[in-house]
Amino acid sequence: MPKQKILITGGVGMIGKALTRILYRNYYLIVLDKKSQIKRNKTYIKSFKNNGVDFYSIDILQKKKLNKYFKNIKYVIHLAAMLGVSETEKKKYNCWRVNFTGTKNVVEVSVLNNVKRIIFSSSSEVYGEQKSKKKIKETNPLLGSNIYALSKIEAEKFIINFLKDKKTKYTIARLFNTYGEGQVAQFFIPKLCYAAKYNKDFIINGNGRQIRSYAYCGDIAKGIKKILKNKKAENNIYNIGNSKEIFSLRDVTSLVSKIKKKNIKLLFSKNFKAGDRKKNREIFNRICDISKARKDLKYTPKVNLTQGLKKVFKQEKIFLNWP
Repeated sequence: MPKQKILITGGVGMIGKALTRILYRNYYLIVLDKKSQIKRNKTYIKSFKNNGVDFYSIDILQKKKLNKYFKNIKYVIHLAAMLGVSETEKKKYNCWRVNFTGTKNVVEVSVLNNVKRIIFSSSSEVYGEQKSKKKIKETNPLLGSNIYALSKIEAEKFIINFLKDKKTKYTIARLFNTYGEGQVAQFFIPKLCYAAKYNKDFIINGNGRQIRSYAYCGDIAKGIKKILKNKKAENNIYNIGNSKEIFSLRDVTSLVSKIKKKNIKLLFSKNFKAGDRKKNREIFNRICDISKARKDLKYTPKVNLTQGLKKVFKQEKIFLNWP
């Protein structure tokens, strides 16, 4: 029996790589990403030669070109997005086009080619800063107000409304504070690890007591895999993260210092002027509730933060930015 075909957009990013590693033995994979990502990851791509994984460079804004890759695809996992506080805030128009218009293109082409289900990677940013400090459930209000959050909220709305009377089903996965190998140093954990690795001072915006629940990319990928064939996941929304690994920014820096066996010189920018995140863009308390995913998908993240950080340090290089 031939393997079913899965298409992954943004498939050479951190989560895409983790997904490819756990899916390629059971599925035939079409992996799409932008040209610069494909070029940077030539060695990684060569490792899948003759293993039923085909990589192609494509801009998801080019709808007509997208279409040819969607033939006989059973499932689409849509990870492609514009990320990063600095990138999205400085290039708001591009952020909207990639995250909303690009998603619209992927969904419409999926329907045109009778894809069974599309899994959309949304973000915990859609929740914004909640009034309560309780763990965030899927039913919490969507209070995200920055351009990245709004692009994801509107993409979610489009998917739900457009597919409500279509044969193509959807699952929306709201991913919480993911980290791991291949993540560029535009995010807190790889930026901190880069500073520790190369003996740089590290700036924390605010007082460092902001709370997060951190999830390793391999666990996130396994959560997405569990969504694939689960009937309960059809036309449903799930938080995917790790609700047990709860740390303040200060706590994470202490863990990194312990792993590297050296103190990191911390500088605090209490007025938020030294970093890329303004105070009104900051989230001070974000902890996921994954009880729905645990119940429906039997999703249980395994990697704790210490284990995950060691994996980040083991990689050969931490890139400062996207290619």
